[in-house]
Parts: sequence; C-alpha cells; structure tokens
Amino acid sequence: MGATCPLYSMTKFGGYMQRSEDFEGSSAEFLCDAASTTIGSVLGLPPVTVFIESGAGITEGGRTGLTAIFTSILFFITFFFSSIFALFPPWATGPVLIIVGSLMANIANGLIAGIGPYIAIKDGIYLIELISGGRFQSEYKNLRALWSNESFTLEDVLPPWIQKIVIEDVCLRQR
Repeated sequence: MGATCPLYSMTKFGGYMQRSEDFEGSSAEFLCDAASTTIGSVLGLPPVTVFIESGAGITEGGRTGLTAIFTSILFFITFFFSSIFALFPPWATGPVLIIVGSLMANIANGLIAGIGPYIAIKDGIYLIELISGGRFQSEYKNLRALWSNESFTLEDVLPPWIQKIVIEDVCLRQR
C-alpha cells in the first residue's frame, strides 16, 4: 500500500493514467517495488521504493528521468560542501534535530503539528478577505480536491490492479 498511493498519484498527475484507471507496466512496477523492498530490508538498506516527493519533479515538468539525474549531480556536488556544514556547532543544530526527530517518531504528532498552522493560514486568508471587502483574495480560493464533491464506490477505492484480480477471479469462477 505504501507504493500504491504514490504510484497512482504520480501517474495521474503526470498524465500517464489510461482510461481504465491503470498505467502501462503497473504489474511489473509493483513486483519490482516488492522485490527491491524485500531485498533492501534483508541487506539492511533503506527502502527502495516510490516516494511522493517525486511530485515536485513532475510539477516542474520532469517526466523522463532527467530530473533524477540532475538531482543526483546536485547531491554529488553537496558532497564537497559537507565540510562547511561540519563547522556548525552541535548546540546550533541539536534542538532542531530533536524537534524534527520527535515529529518523525509518530505520524500523528506530525499531523497534529500541521493542523494548527493549517487552521491559522486558512483563517488568516479568510480574515484578510473579510477585512478587505473581497479586494484581496487567494488565487486558489475556488480550487478543490478532485474527490471533494464526489461519492466513492468500491471501484474508486480499490487500485485498478486489484480490481483486475477481483474481476478475473469472479469471471473464472463463473465459467
């Protein structure tokens, strides 16, 4: 499930989703993701999987893999600047790392930490609009999530590759 959400989000966002709500090579990608995650965990490596951060590259127009190559070059360049960052004393970076680490310990803590700023930003935008008499409005005011006004069916919730398995299984049983 950890790879399903980013994969379908990125393919839909990138415009690669087919009319059947599936994308080319999805089965091979899921098998590859499962195998690489398993092998990585056996070898004690970090997870080798799809991350939602790929959306930033797709937003900027990267769809062919050149953004990944360019990003890897930039990471290589940062290797030479690591000695500069080592000059920062531990007392300057320690408190920030403790806060970030505590937020990473539990997803609920991160969500709780984000709810307050979310409400403050939304209320602030509303107050500015109210005080200005509508002269200052957010350009994203009418932008809504794709799923906000629709009712869900089982087909909307299940990924297409699971739908295929269920449909094929039902069809085989009916024969």
